[in-house]
Amino acid sequence: MKSVRNEVALFALVWAAVVVVSFIYWQLDDPEIPFPLTLLNAFVVLIFYGTFLAGLVILRWATQHKQGQEKQQFQWLGFAMAFSSYLGLSTFFYYLMIGLLFALMVSTLLDFLKRQWAWLLAVCVPLASGAYDVTVKGMAFYPEIKVLFIAINSLVLLFANKVLMERQAKQRSRQLLRELQATQLLLENTTKRDERIRIARDLHDSLGHKLTGLSLQLQLAKHTEGEQQTQALGLAQRIGSELLDDIRANVSEFREQNDLDMQSIIATLVSDIPSIEFELSIEASGSGLTTRQAETLFRCTQEAITNTIKHSQATHCLIEYRESGNAATLRIQDNGGPTNSELKLGNGLKGMGERVSAVDGSAIFAHNQRGFEVSITLSLDLVS
Repeated sequence: MKSVRNEVALFALVWAAVVVVSFIYWQLDDPEIPFPLTLLNAFVVLIFYGTFLAGLVILRWATQHKQGQEKQQFQWLGFAMAFSSYLGLSTFFYYLMIGLLFALMVSTLLDFLKRQWAWLLAVCVPLASGAYDVTVKGMAFYPEIKVLFIAINSLVLLFANKVLMERQAKQRSRQLLRELQATQLLLENTTKRDERIRIARDLHDSLGHKLTGLSLQLQLAKHTEGEQQTQALGLAQRIGSELLDDIRANVSEFREQNDLDMQSIIATLVSDIPSIEFELSIEASGSGLTTRQAETLFRCTQEAITNTIKHSQATHCLIEYRESGNAATLRIQDNGGPTNSELKLGNGLKGMGERVSAVDGSAIFAHNQRGFEVSITLSLDLVS
């Protein structure tokens, strides 16, 4: 966010310098400015300058805060405002005076144009402006000036490309960090859960077996002595049976204390993702899942989120998790909009389907009116 503010501040500084210089030359009656400095002309020029700066601000704002089709629409709106204002200013002033304004536009081109189109504009606009100054305004052609501004635009474009690559690298790093944190949380949850179950099983197998044997021995002894000993042994048997029931109850309660938390795991996975609003509807903790099933759902959620960010025009994504009866269901739905293209499974979706099949589950991928939907169902019968 700080870098964006610095970038907008630099835009405003260069813009203000061009405005001041152009009005100074206009005030000095520069013979190459075709229109006189009148109140009406000054007002029109200020409108052009203001619209130009507003267009650049809209373009940068959309790049940082919007996503998908809405992002592209605002970017093109900002570019149209800035470029049309630049064309209007070019009727008043010659390219040497306002060329830096176009250099500011060049710095934003890579945000929404392919590189070859950005380079084409960076080179052709100075040449076209020079041709306009010569043919329409009757000015002399200065090739060294055009070469200078082409070089400036090229340097600006190279710098913008470097900044864009660094920004993308930071986004990838943040995504990897989110995935690492979510993976660590999943491992901690499942490791604790499995360790508790192992301890509970060991307690049940060892103490339960011994106490059952004690109860049988006491029951046998009851029939070998007199009435008093029989009563005492009966009481001991009853106490032993109650103790056995208590141990079983404690073990069952111990099993039910499950540390797996799907809400926290998925929330960590989608945290700090710009421009996409994630809605979580997690109605179960994941207690019915095995470790392998939990990892499968985690990896599939991870892949679905990556696909939404990279390939869709979505601004909203719903993630639902349910456990009903003997089935667990994960559903991920974005609002990328309907498409008429045939669904083709890439490596990501194929890998997702293979993961689900490996734990005897089913995965469905489909386009609908809202966007793209992933639906995964796993059987909870595997949990003992």
